[in-house]
Amino acid sequence: MARLPTLSNLGELDVVYKYHESMEGRPELKNPQQVVDVLKHVFDTQKMGLQEQLVVIYLNRQNKVIGTCNMFKGSHSSIVIDMRLILGAAIKIMASGIIVSHNHPSGNLKSSNEDRVFTKRLASAASLVDMKLIDHLIVTPDFKYASILEDQDLDH
Repeated sequence: MARLPTLSNLGELDVVYKYHESMEGRPELKNPQQVVDVLKHVFDTQKMGLQEQLVVIYLNRQNKVIGTCNMFKGSHSSIVIDMRLILGAAIKIMASGIIVSHNHPSGNLKSSNEDRVFTKRLASAASLVDMKLIDHLIVTPDFKYASILEDQDLDH
């Protein structure tokens, strides 16, 4: 007969985060051009004209970069995004702000309806855990950019 688990043999969860380096030298992002300067180091620039990528920048309350992640890659014209992975990482590192960016291999800076819906959903989900979606930038292979939040007048 199988033994039923008891509460006494469940593991205890301990969540910690330790910076490997000081926050002192990390960039503080105050404008979109500074964001793009960081994005140039995170996107796979060899594939900017080939496939869509979604990059996430995680920030503390002073808008200093905690970390970055080239989180998703898709096809030439679309990408599948799991919002839980974006927010799960943000919660784990206690981020206060998130900036997301994806590229359009075609060079078109116009946001799609799917882009705008995703942006609204992510902003709403982030606010539930006291985080802010600071921006969502579309970038081209030559790093021209447009802000979905500014261009579409979405609530921040």
